[in-house]
Amino acid sequence: KIFGRGLFGRGGAGINKTKERWKENERGKRSGKAREFKIGKWVKKVADGVKEAKFRDAKEKKMNRVIKGIKACVTEDKKRKILVSILSGILLLLLYGVIFSFSAQDGKKSGSVSTEVAKRCVEVVNVVGRKNWTQASKKAMIQNFEHPVRKIAHFSEYTCMGILVSILLSQWLPAGKRRYFLTILWIFLSASADEFHQLFVPERSGNFVDVLIDTSGGTFGLLLCILVTKLWRHLHSSPKFSRKNHKSINGC
Repeated sequence: KIFGRGLFGRGGAGINKTKERWKENERGKRSGKAREFKIGKWVKKVADGVKEAKFRDAKEKKMNRVIKGIKACVTEDKKRKILVSILSGILLLLLYGVIFSFSAQDGKKSGSVSTEVAKRCVEVVNVVGRKNWTQASKKAMIQNFEHPVRKIAHFSEYTCMGILVSILLSQWLPAGKRRYFLTILWIFLSASADEFHQLFVPERSGNFVDVLIDTSGGTFGLLLCILVTKLWRHLHSSPKFSRKNHKSINGC
């Protein structure tokens, strides 16, 4: 009994101790693995955070570049618009001065100017075409040319006005019916004011037909601007032009 108790008793205690040690080792391994897992998870979180921070910084830098580019383009565009508006406004004022100075001439002076221009035209046609007209035929041709010369002058003056007004409004209004309507209305009111002014000039009279001719001249100038703008955009959008001027063309 003593032998058996001592043998099995000691043996049982040894087995229990071994089991306890094994359990402690397992717990240690598990806790070590848990620590390693936690450390790995933390390291991964830190790495992900660093990546996110780098990505965020790169995104912010890119956005700052875009914003700076847009601001630069906007400021340059505004400067260009202001400069073009000032130049077209000055030319428009000069044209108004020319138109109203011609309108302020009395009937005799205005008629003499038209006759002189018609005479020059007849002389040019006679020389270039080698017509060898007589003085009587020249006088008849001058009388026939005088009225068309006056109307062509009206048409030409307001064609220039239509171009200048279209350029001025295009800097601040988008292309469309509104801008075109305002341009034609501007021309019509200017022509009406010009003819109204002639009512107070000696030997001159206002004529609604001249208003329509002037308005048609301004409309022709507007159409010229639209056509030139479309041709310019078509040339700039062509692949050949974009390849040749790729380095010189920026985002603005």
